[in-house]
Amino acid sequence: MLFVVHLGLVGNRRKHLTLCAIAALIGLGVETALMGAGVFQFASGHPVPQLPPPWIVLMWIQFATLFPFGLSWLCRRYLLAAVLGLMGAPLAFLTGERIGAVTFLPPRLAHLALLALFWAAAMPLLVYATDWLFGFTRVRCSYSRLSDP
Repeated sequence: MLFVVHLGLVGNRRKHLTLCAIAALIGLGVETALMGAGVFQFASGHPVPQLPPPWIVLMWIQFATLFPFGLSWLCRRYLLAAVLGLMGAPLAFLTGERIGAVTFLPPRLAHLALLALFWAAAMPLLVYATDWLFGFTRVRCSYSRLSDP
């Protein structure tokens, strides 16, 4: 629902849809690789057991909508994006575990580290995709109004 509202508010839907498609592919790849490595199991929503549930891919898409706006301060800051992915993803997934959405499999610490490394790679890719699609440079890293992009 939020994604539909987002598309209704932005100026250049094609760029936003492209960014969201890139995020969906990155997310599908990351989550599939981590599931395949036995890092975690999702509690529900598996139409295809070898793939992550659609809701987690939708979360990646929703997350991507933040980059041109609320996370535009990350533009061209790939190292910072990697550090945020390294630290933030394990915290987010541990929260997901507390609410019953995901279960980490043993060895827990090693799997959290692997998750952190995957996200440390994914975050700079999302920032780079945003920079590339929206023409972000060091001088221009944000929009003055919602309809600009």
